[in-house]
Amino acid sequence: MEQYVDFSGGKHPYTRDWKDVDTEFRHNLDLGRQLKNTNYFKKVLPSTLFEESDDLKKAKAIYYYIQDQMAWNGKFRVSHEIDVKEAYERKSGNSSDINLSLLCALDAGGLDVKPMLISTRGFAMPVTQFPTINDFTTSIVLLEIGSEKYFLDVTDKNTPFGILPYRDLNFQGRVMDFKKGSYWEPILPSLKNMHYINAKIKANENGIFEGQVNEVSTGLISTEMRNKLSTISMERIRRSKETKSEIVEVTAYDVENKKDLEKPLKENYNIIVNTEDVGSKTLLFPFFVKPYFTENPFVVSTRAFPIDFGFPITNNYLISIDLADHYEVVEVPANKLLKLPMNDGELSVVFDVSGTKINIRLNVRLNNPQFAPEAYKSLQEYFDTLNVIQNDSPIVLKKF
Repeated sequence: MEQYVDFSGGKHPYTRDWKDVDTEFRHNLDLGRQLKNTNYFKKVLPSTLFEESDDLKKAKAIYYYIQDQMAWNGKFRVSHEIDVKEAYERKSGNSSDINLSLLCALDAGGLDVKPMLISTRGFAMPVTQFPTINDFTTSIVLLEIGSEKYFLDVTDKNTPFGILPYRDLNFQGRVMDFKKGSYWEPILPSLKNMHYINAKIKANENGIFEGQVNEVSTGLISTEMRNKLSTISMERIRRSKETKSEIVEVTAYDVENKKDLEKPLKENYNIIVNTEDVGSKTLLFPFFVKPYFTENPFVVSTRAFPIDFGFPITNNYLISIDLADHYEVVEVPANKLLKLPMNDGELSVVFDVSGTKINIRLNVRLNNPQFAPEAYKSLQEYFDTLNVIQNDSPIVLKKF
């Protein structure tokens, strides 16, 4: 086998063309032959999984069944130490054990599936100029239903059907089509990754603001939160909401749809927001709920390589403040609108005052997860502005 040496001295084997790689994988004992276990899964899985006539519903049922039955051991594998039958029987295995089990199960249901080799984030992207094997770290599943393509990785217990874990979002992978030949396929992230906050507070007779907060998360943002809820106690999550302990107190924290991955994750809690007195005036910091972006990640002056957030993000706040008969408005921050070039993102905040009520809308959108180095200054300004809005833009009040 031939090889090439990269600039750091690393040696990478490669064959003469992708046909050689396809042949090697097709006959590989640990990968190619594992794809022939369709009949095994047809026998061991509940027959009800295959009875659904709608292909998408059938695929989801199989996906969630494998996700529930098998646990990932944290190891990545591509072309060795893979045995789907043994892994299914012990209910755990490496990344390819589990995803190829899913592939065989979907194939047993008569669905159009193929293995897709990828390199996870944190590793170099696969070299496209030369056909290689060692550049890949794991396999996922490409499912096609009609004209729709679904990328599936069932190793994460909190990842919904059709959404890849963040670690998989590394531009492209190689689909191993053993009938027509393998090909490169872009890895497309979920487009609906939203964090929405609706907060309502009202001043009491002591001048302290009390109210309720509802947070809704979808897509990869809900996966992030569900992963936290799987490993951290509800009490620690509650305390984490009190980002400014001297200002915010959170009680009655509750979660909806923690296990139902097809539904948005909802967090509900009561909140007490204290103000800050400065002379005769009172300062109320309106973004008292912990934001999705807590700081500006771009602090150095220049950047020479691309920026990759992994997936598009929408972060919306709707905050309603009732001053009752206890305060009057002296000053609110200025409304702002900032757009990134090429419609890659937008940041806007609007303060609407009507009598003793203040309504605030903050919209944060990154439409494109990848940015060229030339966009660095624009992103730096974007996050600087967001940081000022969230942390340094108080509403100035005066007590009656």
